[in-house]
Amino acid sequence: MSLVSADDSNSLIQRSNLKGKTIEKPKPKLSSPPKVQRVYANKKVPKIAWDTDSDENNETKTCIGTEATEPSFIHPADCGVDFEEIRALLKKRESTLKTSLSTSSFESPDSIIGTANVYGGETCFEQPPEFNLSFLYPTERTCKFCRKKIPADFTEDPPTVARARLGYCQRHENASILHDGRAQGFPTAFDFIEVKSRIIRLIPKVRKIISRRKESEFLINIRAKTSRRNAAAPMTMIALFEEAQPGYYGPRGSELISEIVMKRLGDKIRKKENLLESLKFCGGVMGYISAVIVPEVGTLLIMEDMGVERAEAKKVMRESVTYGNVVNPSLDGVSSDEEDGNEDSDLDSD
Repeated sequence: MSLVSADDSNSLIQRSNLKGKTIEKPKPKLSSPPKVQRVYANKKVPKIAWDTDSDENNETKTCIGTEATEPSFIHPADCGVDFEEIRALLKKRESTLKTSLSTSSFESPDSIIGTANVYGGETCFEQPPEFNLSFLYPTERTCKFCRKKIPADFTEDPPTVARARLGYCQRHENASILHDGRAQGFPTAFDFIEVKSRIIRLIPKVRKIISRRKESEFLINIRAKTSRRNAAAPMTMIALFEEAQPGYYGPRGSELISEIVMKRLGDKIRKKENLLESLKFCGGVMGYISAVIVPEVGTLLIMEDMGVERAEAKKVMRESVTYGNVVNPSLDGVSSDEEDGNEDSDLDSD
């Protein structure tokens, strides 16, 4: 006997028939797009048609519209501007530009002539300034150690050993001093045998210098440059070394003058009563000869060499001191420099 009623069996049959089938939902009605009202002057509003493409899964809407002509500008009322005149000027300018482009030809820049400036009356076109680009191509060499200028005639290669750098810099600096001294017209060759005979001939003038009561101007200059009572102090002598040098005759000339004067006039200078205070200030006879007699004799030699007056000779002597230190160094300094040079060459060869 069946326990399921007839109504229940009918509902089960209906449910079994619905399996595997999708219930189609009613398609929503498409609403028309909103209408946009545009204002055109004396022209029709373009019509817009909406096309709907639909399929089972997606729906798209396409706007198909007729091409609308460009809307014309509506002049604002009572603005006080004549737009017709502006439009006419624009059309005229456009036609002029088209004409100039169609008839233009190439012109050389050299044929351009500056027009008058309405402000200053001068031409608007100005020649650009010339640029100095020589710094991009340096012609002067500089030392990579001391950054000083190296003369063109100095051809020695930089050393590879750090110990030899000082000697290398000193040599190229001496070469620069020699180059500058020759450019100023200082002598390049010295015959010290002839110089010795010239100093001996000047001994009578030296006697007059030590016999006069008035102090030498070189001694007065030393007194003005030191605050000490004694100029023979080591630091004072170092500071006043260049003041007592005979110019381009150098330390070698100073040694020669001191040797000759000390041998011939040393005792006379020591016994001069008018020189006692000066000898005390200079630290003795040798100090007096080095500080006073050497520059006096150097001035006389330069006057003979260049045929100039005393003031000009003193100027040349001051300017040529560094040149004299290089050209005519002390004989002891020459021997020590040669030894240093030999050591440097040995180091480079190693």
